[in-house]
Amino acid sequence: MRRSPPQSPVSARREIVKAGANIMPTARYARINEAKTIYAETASFNARARRDRKFGTWAAQTLGFIGAEANLYAEELVRSSCKHFDDDIAIEQVARDFRSARIGRADGEIRTMMQRFSNPDVQGQNEHTTMIYG
Repeated sequence: MRRSPPQSPVSARREIVKAGANIMPTARYARINEAKTIYAETASFNARARRDRKFGTWAAQTLGFIGAEANLYAEELVRSSCKHFDDDIAIEQVARDFRSARIGRADGEIRTMMQRFSNPDVQGQNEHTTMIYG
């Protein structure tokens, strides 16, 4: 009986794919999913930090801070928000600062501004940051 020549790894893989078998080992699949999850979480965290930075800059401008004071206020808001990972904490902090500075802004308006900075498609969201940073 004649034996067929040994298959190359590429042709063997093609045969498996044609047969419809799962060719990805479980451990490799798990690593890929883990990498995707880490990437998604990092992207989400960075987007949240950018949003909080813009929101903090708007709040600092509204409070009358400029330059280094505005940067410090925005950074503190970002740290607070990242530490607790809760939007309400940042909103309450800004509302408290507005009340102490006697700036009449409702909590709903503050929340709306935060949501406005969350959406990258909203036009004009960078106008507050350009006023402070030039």
